[in-house]
Parts: sequence; structure tokens; C-alpha cells
Amino acid sequence: MKGLLRFTIKNFRGLAELEAAPNGKSVTLRGRNGSGKTSAIDALWWGLGGAVEGEVVRNGAAAARVEIELDGYRITRSQTRGKRPTLTVASADGKARFASPTALLSGFVGALERRAFSARSAKDRAAVLRQLAPGLDCADLDAERGRIYEERTGVNRDARTLRAQAEGVVVPPVPDAPAEELDVAAIAGRKAEVERTRAANDRVRAAEQAAADKARNAAHFAEVAAAQIDAARAALAAAESNHRALVEQQRQAEEALVQAQAAAAALVYPDTSTIDAEIAAAREHNRRVAAARRVVEDRARAHAERGRLEKQAAEREEVARRLTERLEAIDAEKGQRLAAAALPIPGIALAGDVVTFDDGTTGPVELEALNTASRIRLDVAIAAALGHRLIAVRDASLLDDESRAVVAAFAAERGVQLLAEVVSSGESLTAEIVEGAAGEPAAEALEADF
Repeated sequence: MKGLLRFTIKNFRGLAELEAAPNGKSVTLRGRNGSGKTSAIDALWWGLGGAVEGEVVRNGAAAARVEIELDGYRITRSQTRGKRPTLTVASADGKARFASPTALLSGFVGALERRAFSARSAKDRAAVLRQLAPGLDCADLDAERGRIYEERTGVNRDARTLRAQAEGVVVPPVPDAPAEELDVAAIAGRKAEVERTRAANDRVRAAEQAAADKARNAAHFAEVAAAQIDAARAALAAAESNHRALVEQQRQAEEALVQAQAAAAALVYPDTSTIDAEIAAAREHNRRVAAARRVVEDRARAHAERGRLEKQAAEREEVARRLTERLEAIDAEKGQRLAAAALPIPGIALAGDVVTFDDGTTGPVELEALNTASRIRLDVAIAAALGHRLIAVRDASLLDDESRAVVAAFAAERGVQLLAEVVSSGESLTAEIVEGAAGEPAAEALEADF
């Protein structure tokens, strides 16, 4: 491919005249902001048969004209104000003319890329990369990986929680207590026999007390009777009879008292303190036995709970292991896809509609965060991969000399020509850029370097 050999632009928009012969080399368009650098690129696009919006004829001029020598063809496009443009294509020596210049130039229009890849919308950039390297789009794998990674995170969290819960289950130690209960009822029965003896003794004492009371009453009545004898001699006979009867009753009462006292003196009260202590000991023994049984039951429940939690933790860990294997498989498949993809430039990647680029210094970053040199290298690489041979570089002024040399070498490696816009002023210019109304003097000019 010979590339862009020569071009002349006359009266195109604000550009009065610009002529250069790059002979296949890159071109730098210098001029201050608004001087017409972009108009020069639009003029080449228009001259190759492309469409531009608005009026193309410079104010004050009758017609615009662009002549381009490209790949052995001489292309001429002109337009008189108010009329339709004309387009001719001839051989470089001018001897041959082609009857269907529009059809022939359809390929030449595509040779010039004037819209940078990084300036496109995210959706358009993703579409371009899918066109160039179908295997580069791993959005399905990234989505699946993100979903599985999130799921595995939750599974691992569940497993750790279950392990912690299992470790937190306290299994009580085996108690040092008797295993069998004592028969408190039997011991209490023995106490009941003693209590019955004590009750019988209490009844005897009650009888003794009743006899004593009766004897005291009889003595009292005897005293009263004696007093009555003294007071009522007239009733002596009856009183004597009563006295004898009362004396007999007194005697009998005294005999009963002596008998009751003798019986009471012979009583023996058994001691229940030993049995009470035995009952208390038996109850304490049984309390310890019940406590030991509860501990055994608690141990069994704790062992079962710990086993259940450990089993669940192991199951979740197994799920996490399988998810990890799937993540590794996804990473391997993604690596295979990327290895098989014909990348327009190493370090480019696509996830959904998000394009990232790793220039080898900062790691993968999105296009908007790239430095100017890396972004221009990427734009040139994509344009070259799409088959463009003339590539406009809009922000070349932002490159330092070293970065500009790198980009130029990068373009040379790919066999493309650059049309770089650089802001400059104060130098002798070969073409004028006229601004303002028709007839005003030239305000600025444009220089073409190659």
C-alpha cells in the first residue's frame, strides 16, 4: 500500500489552502485552537467521498476543491456554492479515468478514521471489540463468576458460622454422683412406726393429766362438802352419805392418779433424729442422682447438636469446594478465550460494555482513566485492526516528545498514517485559515509537516 501521497485543500470551510506531500508518512497539522486543523481532516474525508454536515465552501469563495493522491489514484472532489459536488477518480499519471468513482471510492472512505475509538459510546466500543475479537467478550463468564463467587462467599460464611456454633456447644463433664436412688418412703415408714409410739405415749400422758385433774376436782369438792357439813348440820345425814361417796371417789381418783403416774413414769420416747438425718441424706442422694441423670441427658443432647452442626458445616464446605472448582474452571475457560482472541493490542479486555486497557504500568483501567499516550495508542491499534490506513489523532498536543515518538513508532509498526492535530503558533505557514466574513484578511494559517 502506498498510502496518502499528496493532497491539496482549497476554500474548504475556514481553510483557504493547504497542500502537503507526505508520500505515505504521517502528517502533523499545526495551528492554534480553532485555526482549522479539524477542517483539514474533514476536507480529506469529504474529498474521499464522505459526507459532512453544513456548507463546505469557504465564506467569500465560489467553490471548494480537494485533490488527493492515494494508492496510485488521483481523486478530485469539488463543489460550487449552491450546486451539487462533483467527484472524479483517475490514475496517478492522469491517463485513465474511472466511470464509477463513487463505487471505487467506497473503499477509500473507510481508509480514513476520523472518529477515535475512545470517543465512541461504551456500547459502540464494545460492539467494535466484539467484531474484532469475538472471544474477547467474557461477560457471560464474568457474570457467572461473580454470581458463583458471591454464592461461595455466603456458603463459606455459613460454614464458619456453623463451625463456631459447634465449637460453642458445651458438653458438661460426667458428674461424681451415685447412680441409684434410695427408698425414702421406706425410711419414712419406719419413722411412722416411731411416730405412732410417740402418739400412744402422748395419749397415756393425756390420761395421766385427766386423772390428776379429776383428783384435784374431787379434793376440791370434798373441801366444799366439808364446809357444807359445817354450815348445814341439818343436812348431816345426807352430807355424810355424800361425804362417804365423795371420799370413795377421792380414793378411787387417787388410786387412778397413782396408776397413771406409774404408767407415765414407765414411758420411753424413742429418738427420731437419726431417722430424720437418714431421710435428709436419702433426699440429697436422690437429688444428686437426678442431677447426674440430667447431665447425662444434656451431654447426649450436646453431642447430638455438635454433630448436627459439624455435619452441616461439612456439607457447606463441600458446596464451597465445588464452587471453587467451578470458579477455577471459569477462569481457565476465560484464559482460553482470551488466548484464542485476536487482540488488536495486548492488554485490552472487555466485560459487558466496559472496555479496560492495561498498558503494562498501572494495571487494567477503564478508557476514561487512561493517560493520553495509552489512549491514543489504543485508538490507533483499533483503527488499524478495523482496516483504516489514515487515522486522525485529535489530542496530539497533549503528548510530550517521547510519547509522540512512541505513538509514531506504534503506527509505523502497523503500517498506518497519522493525521495528528497539534496546537502551535508563530511559525511560517504554508496555508491560510481564514476566519470571519468573506473579504476579511487572513487571521491565521496552518502548517503541514511530514
